[in-house]
Amino acid sequence: MKCSGFTPLELPDCKGNFNKIGEFLDHFLDSHKREGSSKPMFAVMILDKRHDYPKIKNIFTRKNIMSQFILKFTAKKINLSVASNIMKQINSKLGGDSVRMKMPEFMAKERVMVIGIDVCHAGKKSVVGFCASINSACTQYYSDIIIQPKFQEIVKKDLDRCLINAVQSFSKENGGNMPSKLIIYRDGVGEGMRDQIIDKELKQFKEALKPLYNKVTGIPPITLIVVNKRINQRMFVQGSDGKTVENPPPGSIIDSNLVENQQDNKCFDFFLVPQQTTQGCVTPTHFYVSLNESTDISKVALENLTYTFCYMYSNWSGSIKVPAPCQYAHKIAEYHYSFDSFGMIKKQQKVDLKQLCYNEEFLNNFYYL
Repeated sequence: MKCSGFTPLELPDCKGNFNKIGEFLDHFLDSHKREGSSKPMFAVMILDKRHDYPKIKNIFTRKNIMSQFILKFTAKKINLSVASNIMKQINSKLGGDSVRMKMPEFMAKERVMVIGIDVCHAGKKSVVGFCASINSACTQYYSDIIIQPKFQEIVKKDLDRCLINAVQSFSKENGGNMPSKLIIYRDGVGEGMRDQIIDKELKQFKEALKPLYNKVTGIPPITLIVVNKRINQRMFVQGSDGKTVENPPPGSIIDSNLVENQQDNKCFDFFLVPQQTTQGCVTPTHFYVSLNESTDISKVALENLTYTFCYMYSNWSGSIKVPAPCQYAHKIAEYHYSFDSFGMIKKQQKVDLKQLCYNEEFLNNFYYL
């Protein structure tokens, strides 16, 4: 990643009147435009008070300026570890790859789009986070949100809009080629809602895909994986002395005997331990493959892919409890809810997405990290 044209700016002391910052940025952007520069802009800001973050961040977003905020307290005590994390976030926001992993063989042969969906329940409405990979390495994502009624787990509308926009972004990134397979990681739903996801959500996906694909080839096959990290099951391995038990190492998988379904690769489930645990009992994550229309993708390949994605969250250097697409979906929903200073989500009123720091120009970047 290369940076050029670094310009130090001192924002005016707004004293609660944040319009002054907007006016200051307008003046700077006008002068920048008069100089004939059309390069995209990125701002790194040292912030004095944490509670000013939502309003100032929203101002930068409305001006189409991607930004990275650092608290003054953090900047004073910065060290190599903190600086490294900040640079990872900046690199991701600018379209760089913080991590790449070797994928299963079928990922190289096909144009696979991997989708993550999660629901954040807040106030009197819920925020749905949606993200979809747009490059072959699954390191860049299109991200979006949907606002729906409180405690509504199933997404009943607008998934078609998100998917169409994601497919279009994928096509632009891949020379006009659209995905040939879809893999969906669906987090935030209980065991009793698996059939509803197929009936309500996948139906939206398939209806949205029909106009994009010709009738000869048909729509791409879909693989649906329901993720559940809040479970009661625990896994142990026998200790080296033969008398004690220990936590299993990262990557341990149970996909037979103790699972619900193990008949074939069309519908099955497995438990995965994605992280190293040094204290207490490790809690595995349960993955239920409700639908696998790609019969050429084996059970082992999906298990390996799932474990690989646990290492691909760009905001963390190790593995996480869920695959990266799930974590991105959760992060974007949580991010936009944090900007609800007007209480639109907490009240029964129409939500203006722009008030939640939403900018359509940023949806192909990790602006929410």
